[in-house]
Amino acid sequence: YNAAVIVKHLNPCGIATGKTLFDALKNAWDGDRVSAYGSIIALTKKVDLETASFLKGKFVEVIIAPSFDDDALEFLKNKSKDLRILETGKLFTSEDKVYKFLIGGVIEQDRPEGLYEKWECVTNEKFPEGKKELGLFTIIATKYTKSNSIVLGMEYEKGQFKVLGSGVGQPNRVDSLRKLAIPKMYENLENMWDEEKPNTPKEDFFKEKISECVLVSDAFFPFDDTVRVAAEHNIKYIIQSGGSIRDKEVIETSNQFGISMIFTGMRYFNH
Repeated sequence: YNAAVIVKHLNPCGIATGKTLFDALKNAWDGDRVSAYGSIIALTKKVDLETASFLKGKFVEVIIAPSFDDDALEFLKNKSKDLRILETGKLFTSEDKVYKFLIGGVIEQDRPEGLYEKWECVTNEKFPEGKKELGLFTIIATKYTKSNSIVLGMEYEKGQFKVLGSGVGQPNRVDSLRKLAIPKMYENLENMWDEEKPNTPKEDFFKEKISECVLVSDAFFPFDDTVRVAAEHNIKYIIQSGGSIRDKEVIETSNQFGISMIFTGMRYFNH
């Protein structure tokens, strides 16, 4: 598949798939055009000239891909003498362990595997089968952001997905949503509105786009406050691990607002 990730300070600030690698890169970049400045870009397929040319006039530090067409490589080399270009060859994960180096020692831990242990809809409103691929994409995005994290994923065209907003590295999840993911979501929707110029009122455009998004949390909700904030903005689909002593309260609040919620039985802590 064609996918692109824009990384800044170890956090993905833009992630997208696309029918072409160019589409994936453009939509990943649109996830956070400000933070993309001075970023690291990782791509899943061989880079062609069209994809490389997207970076004309854009400052990036590193670009990583399995391989590069000759003309794309020449373009990137001429773009900036300071741009680091890394060719990985075939991408794979070979290690079962992750190591964190500390002063005086090393911590070894298991590499987190899988996306869910179960796929259980716990609300009255059912989670559509047609939303599952978007849900899985958004889980992947959440899994590799710093905790506490909330990620909002959208299907921007049939079968292609991108991160619309994310809140990462916060002391609590409700702030991840309310102070970071939601404002970034509206900023990106504003850009979409300006560029697409749809023949519909802006408020209706925003409401419709948000209602089709999926929200993923890196772990369970200790209170129902995150659900209430989501409901304020017309978010209808939530995925979380479950396992809180207040799960019943969280489910009841979701039912109150007509939100569909999946429990995965798996947390995605990343520190």
